[in-house]
Amino acid sequence: EDDAFPYDENESTDTDGDGTGDNADTDDDGDGVDDGLDNCPLLANQDQADCDDDGIGDVCELADGTQVDDNADGVPDDCEAADCPPDFSGAAGVPDGAVGIEDLLHVIAEWGQAGGDCDDDGDTDIEDMLIVIGWWGLCP
Repeated sequence: EDDAFPYDENESTDTDGDGTGDNADTDDDGDGVDDGLDNCPLLANQDQADCDDDGIGDVCELADGTQVDDNADGVPDDCEAADCPPDFSGAAGVPDGAVGIEDLLHVIAEWGQAGGDCDDDGDTDIEDMLIVIGWWGLCP
């Protein structure tokens, strides 16, 4: 590993490239969160996402392999909702892991047909629209 500060025996690394060595830098990854409060101090994660509340940021867990993210949405698979009935949207009809406007538009487009049925009653109606609205933002 190259020494970023060859003339300073107290410094050798500048993780965020800001010209201040990590020993003196209070925000090594440059994400705006001081290292003492940062749940992933060497990888930038301004939002401090920690979906499993274990004190280690999702960014760190994904980087070190302790969590996986098969759909590459930045949310560890263990933290994604396993059952998200009103999630219709995504490439080629594959759910995208979030309930939003695309899903509501799908229900409207399928009105009176089975394609937007969330409550398993065989057709798409107001109850299905209310289910989509109720799940809005809950499927990470």
